[in-house]
Amino acid sequence: MTKNTEINYGAIPTAEPVVEEQQRANVRMVEVPAPATLQEGFKFRAIYEGVQFPVVVPAGGCVVGQILTVPFNPDASDAPTRAWKDDIFACTRYGIFHPSFLTAWCFPLILLGQVMTRLKMNWLAQDAQSGGQWRNTFRTMIYITLGYIFLNLILSPADPNADNSVLYNILVFVYSMFMIYLVTKVRREVRRRNEIPEERCIGCEDIVCAAFCGCCTVSQLARQTADYDMDEGQFMTPDGLSHTMAPVLNV
Repeated sequence: MTKNTEINYGAIPTAEPVVEEQQRANVRMVEVPAPATLQEGFKFRAIYEGVQFPVVVPAGGCVVGQILTVPFNPDASDAPTRAWKDDIFACTRYGIFHPSFLTAWCFPLILLGQVMTRLKMNWLAQDAQSGGQWRNTFRTMIYITLGYIFLNLILSPADPNADNSVLYNILVFVYSMFMIYLVTKVRREVRRRNEIPEERCIGCEDIVCAAFCGCCTVSQLARQTADYDMDEGQFMTPDGLSHTMAPVLNV
């Protein structure tokens, strides 16, 4: 697996052999505890007898801690997951007070900045690994958000029944277009790194999700690029993570 497509759970589960009756012909079967709640088709790595091997989540998906009976095949392809961890509307998966939900709905640009920091992208959603500009992405998103809030308060009409000014309409339009542009680029990049195919609106799925389900899309991108079952979400860290990763399991 290349560096750009590696899925990191923080803790690699250890597999145990299954009883003889469960073994398939010429295939060694092992039992693996699921490291997170995942959709079917998602791929992670486990360890059996000191050897890492890829595990594909079976049909129906799994919940964290669920025992999966899978074939032990260390030579299997270690390609990217090719699937989203969960549905685009699973925003409350970790509760309504979790950063992946609350920040997505209140300050989506800030959460998107944390996602772009994880992907090492600059504030224009461009690759910035070599120059290190990605380290400033979160701060830039905060400045843009605060600037938008400040200008919104100044330019919005005092009378709620009055028409919006031209400057106010321009401000809202520019901010909305900027948000759609960033979400589209980041979603496309996440799909590229994980080799996730488009399922609906083929050819324009990214921009459709960004334009019509922007907050839900940002929340899904946050869950896709982090393992909140292993690492606690944070509101005001550059990548939105606490980095208190669990150790490798030894059972």
